[in-house]
Amino acid sequence: MNFYWDPQEVGPQGTRVGWGIHLVEGWIASRVWLLVLSLFVTASLVFGVCWAVFEHDLQGAFGVAAYMVTLLGLVAGTLQANLI
Repeated sequence: MNFYWDPQEVGPQGTRVGWGIHLVEGWIASRVWLLVLSLFVTASLVFGVCWAVFEHDLQGAFGVAAYMVTLLGLVAGTLQANLI
């Protein structure tokens, strides 16, 4: 950045060609949602299996697990509706 001391180095539109890495900062939304979805599905599956083994109630276990995954969809939809 020696534009102030040597203005001859400035290109035609106020920029100059250089070398380096162009970084794009921020979250990659598709990967974040995929991670959240996989965590919720895995957690609900583990919860359902544990409940079924310890309580001997398969229908109740996967009823609660399905509620957990459904809640994720509702929260995601609410966030998208309010953040747009």
